[in-house]
Amino acid sequence: SVTLSGVRIPALTTRRAETTVELGSGQSMMIAGLLQNNHNNSIDKAPALGDMPIVGALFRSNAFQRNETELVIVITPYLVKPVNANDIV
Repeated sequence: SVTLSGVRIPALTTRRAETTVELGSGQSMMIAGLLQNNHNNSIDKAPALGDMPIVGALFRSNAFQRNETELVIVITPYLVKPVNANDIV
């Protein structure tokens, strides 16, 4: 997130890739491999009971979550003829 004038604004995640290719009109190209990994580990427990030695484990739970996302970009350019400004309605 971004804080602007004391106001917290949610931000987007930015991932960047750069490449140079030559494509003909209508040919497609793909950029892949932009990976993002997220790990989350949480412990939930009953107050006081979860901290007790030996029996405390009965009042606790552990949760682990792992997420992986991949951004894939497909580009298909189409070349068009320039239009004369006088022909635009």
